[in-house]
Amino acid sequence: MSRGEATDGADLQATDGPVRPAAVGTHRALDLLAAISDLQRSVQPGTDPTSAFAAMLTAAMDLSGSSLGFIGEIREIDGEHILRPYAFQGMGAGDLGWLDSGLGDRDFMSASRHGLIGRMIRSGQPLMGVYPEKSADLPPGHPAVTSFLGLPLVQGSKRVGLIGLANCPGGYSEALLAEFEPLTRICALLMDLIAVERERFDATEILREALQTIPEGFIIFDEHDRFVLCNDAYRAMFPEYAGVLRPGISFEQVVRTGVGLVPADFEGGVETWMASRLEAHRRLGRPFVYPASGGRMIRVDERKTARGHTVGLRTDVTELVAVRDEARHNADKFRSLYEMAPVGLVQSHLDGSIMEANPAFRAMVPAAQAKGLVDLVRADQRSAFRRLLHDTSTQERYGPVEFELCPRFGEHRTVLFQGRLVRAGRGEPHIWSVLQDVTERKRGEAELFHAAMHDPLTGLPNRSRLAEHLAMRVSTSGGLGRFCVMMLDLDGFKLVNDMLGHPAGDHLLAMTGSRLRGSVRRRDMVARLGGDEFAIVAGNFRRLSDLDQIARRLLDEVARPVEYRSQTMRVTGSIGIAVYPEHGNSAEELLRAADLALYRSKHEGRNRSAYFERALLVETERRFTALAGARQALAEDRIVPVFQPIVELATGRPVGVEALMRVRGPDGAVTTADGMEWLFEDPETSRRLDGRMLDRVLARMRTWIQAGIDLDHVSINLGEPMFWRQESGRRLLAALRDHDIAPDRVRIEITENHLFGSNLDETTRTLERLAGDGLRFSLDDFGTGHASLTHLKMLPVTEIKIDRSFVCDIEARPESRTIVESIVGLCHGLGKVVVAEGIETPAQLQILADLGCDFAQGYHIARPAVAESIPGLLLGLTHRRMTGGARRNRLLRTSPAQPHLVAGAPRP
Repeated sequence: MSRGEATDGADLQATDGPVRPAAVGTHRALDLLAAISDLQRSVQPGTDPTSAFAAMLTAAMDLSGSSLGFIGEIREIDGEHILRPYAFQGMGAGDLGWLDSGLGDRDFMSASRHGLIGRMIRSGQPLMGVYPEKSADLPPGHPAVTSFLGLPLVQGSKRVGLIGLANCPGGYSEALLAEFEPLTRICALLMDLIAVERERFDATEILREALQTIPEGFIIFDEHDRFVLCNDAYRAMFPEYAGVLRPGISFEQVVRTGVGLVPADFEGGVETWMASRLEAHRRLGRPFVYPASGGRMIRVDERKTARGHTVGLRTDVTELVAVRDEARHNADKFRSLYEMAPVGLVQSHLDGSIMEANPAFRAMVPAAQAKGLVDLVRADQRSAFRRLLHDTSTQERYGPVEFELCPRFGEHRTVLFQGRLVRAGRGEPHIWSVLQDVTERKRGEAELFHAAMHDPLTGLPNRSRLAEHLAMRVSTSGGLGRFCVMMLDLDGFKLVNDMLGHPAGDHLLAMTGSRLRGSVRRRDMVARLGGDEFAIVAGNFRRLSDLDQIARRLLDEVARPVEYRSQTMRVTGSIGIAVYPEHGNSAEELLRAADLALYRSKHEGRNRSAYFERALLVETERRFTALAGARQALAEDRIVPVFQPIVELATGRPVGVEALMRVRGPDGAVTTADGMEWLFEDPETSRRLDGRMLDRVLARMRTWIQAGIDLDHVSINLGEPMFWRQESGRRLLAALRDHDIAPDRVRIEITENHLFGSNLDETTRTLERLAGDGLRFSLDDFGTGHASLTHLKMLPVTEIKIDRSFVCDIEARPESRTIVESIVGLCHGLGKVVVAEGIETPAQLQILADLGCDFAQGYHIARPAVAESIPGLLLGLTHRRMTGGARRNRLLRTSPAQPHLVAGAPRP
């Protein structure tokens, strides 16, 4: 600043020009030297240098006679110089407005203002000045300022602080400024020491904070291996050392204090562990891992500094060691699997050239014969395999895909290939391939497929293969080719099984399958559907008559005798025929149509063929409807018996009733079940109907017996023959006992159709056992079924019932009369009684009486009636018999002119 320049109303001048000297005596100089000496003594190691500033300021103010003063440090922050006051006397920080008006920070005053502080910091020269008595720019309440002295503190070329004095009486002089030179030098040195110490402390704190942020344990030992410091992570890692980690303790003492770190299962014990740990510490230079307590693994890294200090890091690598061990274990497992795998494992380049292969691959393909994967496959498949390998570079994988090996590696060998691209770091990508020889599996699959699609007994295709074949025929015919499906069922096969056993039946089925296969063309199919049912698919025919010839040839083959262990087996067949596309457009429709036609052929007499007709669908629908109705009636308990009286022709006496099944409708009306003949074709429905009927009939009999109604017996026609075979007979006897009814009061009616296909010997033995228990049997519908005199001879039946088909035309057809007369004579000769059914007229009644028939029933005598009407109906028949007398009985036998002597209830 140039001399005479005025700022803020002060009269300033630099110290290089003349000023009015203040009076400074000798004693004040001595006082100043004493203050400097005290100040020098205060700046000693271990003392707080900031306390010297107050003493220094006091000495300076005393020596100069100033009433106001401050000492502060100059700092540079973000490129700007600021003043931080350390000591004040006679004022506060807010009273420095005389130096720099407008300062707002209590601790730091900016040097960028145009005040005295800014000038002194920028110039680095002492400044002296005189203020007027009253300065207009001093803040209210500020002490008056009349003069001031600014002393910069400079250390070398660096401005480190500032001393400010004010209100010296008489002002400040050059002489006084010279006296202050030692004081400013000592103060500048002190300021610089404080700055250096602060920087060192800041650096130390930064280092300390940095050490605390390290997650690893950090520790330092001096050149004598004594503890210096460690971070908190180290203390947390080794809580056992918490009480001993103090400066000066040796490394060995620390380690011995932490014997709790030694794993309990460490081999060799604590001393061995201790010795190995100390030895590792002395060697230094190489990291090592040692086991610690709690299953931990600690990695130790230690280095020597230039001064001989030992700096160490402790890292808990338990998880890393576990990962490493697992990786090593996995690598060992992979190597074991690689060596022991039963499939070929091959590492190859992208072009298929082999890099490495396991023993299984070498056993599959000798190394000398295959340099690359492509060489393995058949020549005509190599191009496709090359494309797979090429595409693997972008698609990352290939397969699984099957290829046949080149013939030099074995005939007809099939291998399943599957591979994946592997990119190993920066190395060249390669392919790992798995090769599995599936030759045996393919052969086994073919055998399983054949077994799944063929019948094991006959070797013929089964139902699944047939359905598949038909679906193929339908899809490929295009509406141009006709073909047919024939369903063939053996008639009488069950009898063979029952009489000769299942081995004989199996032999018959096998022979039948072979004969059927030999009776058709090679392009036709013969399949076994199950049981004794076969199917034939034949095509390329022009007329239906061609199919008739095929069917006849098949039936002739089936009818040929089959020899088995000196036994001759004879069966016939029934065939149902469906033609594509007339009878169906799918495999399901054709099989259903052929099955319905087969049902028709059996119904029409067996050993014949029949074509499908649309009317069969209607009949089938009726059959299903009838079965559904019967099941619903069973569920709703609407099955009821009705009873038709049976009278003795010789006397007209009612001797019994026949129980007939009816259904009670929702309106209460009792009617015949729709499709009665079909209901007993379903075994389960038949069994339930029989059981319900038997229970109701026996309960009604018990009621009549208790009411004193005189009836010899009740006849029951059971629809399911198995009911009276085997265990069912014992259940029937148990039911009789439950209702307290004597067995001889029940007639079980057997139809000849029940006997057809059964083992007659077994049936006879069963019936004889039941007859021995008191049951009586009646052979129903005699002459309409598969009649056999053997039945009359062998079966323990006591009664024969002549079918209504012989009675209805006995008046008009002499041959019917002759047949009835023969049956009556034959039965009487065998000791059996005869019952005639279906008597509709008096003439029929008279003829049967004349022919010697024993009993009769029919509408002319009495219609079937519900149980509640039977007592009155029987009473009426008895009354007519009693009022007619013997004369009427004789007329019954001899006079056709009086036919109503034993008539029942009037016909509606």
